[in-house]
Amino acid sequence: MLSVGIDVGTTTTQVVFSRLDLADAARAGQIPRIQISDKTILYQSPIHFTPLAGHEQIDVPRLIDLVQREYREAGVEPGKVDTGAVIITGETAKKHNADEILQALGGMAGEFVVTVAGPNLESMIAGRGSGAAAYSQKHFSRVTNVDIGGGSANSALFDTGKLICAAAMNYGGRILEIDHASGAVT
Repeated sequence: MLSVGIDVGTTTTQVVFSRLDLADAARAGQIPRIQISDKTILYQSPIHFTPLAGHEQIDVPRLIDLVQREYREAGVEPGKVDTGAVIITGETAKKHNADEILQALGGMAGEFVVTVAGPNLESMIAGRGSGAAAYSQKHFSRVTNVDIGGGSANSALFDTGKLICAAAMNYGGRILEIDHASGAVT
């Protein structure tokens, strides 16, 4: 299956296309249990600044243009994508037009998971994506992953691969800004 992952964060946005191989992980005679058996990253976009239209809104037309550009750069037609996920994280999830982003990107192809990630989900996704969960499972240990984003900082504690707890704080790299003309901190 051709899959796309679109992460719209407080500071950055990225698009990744992958080929997923599926296999039945159930033993013979059991109810099928389909799992991803292999994943190959086909294209990973550069990391882009998430386009803003002021402090309260995402610039949705510019964001859609950015994502469409990455589809073209990857050589992927939207109709060829089988599945994917659009995840909105951090302070971006609190913007007045977050739902508009979900609707615009969710229609770009395939069967999508389109969601706003709350602090626990965002912490878990970051911990799994960084390899912390896999490392804790492989080494039978506890591992904490800390993800400092543009609008929030998240942590997740994994014990032998299982999420034990997660936490989020409302501060990050884009929460405090310096007006270079006046020197004021906003």
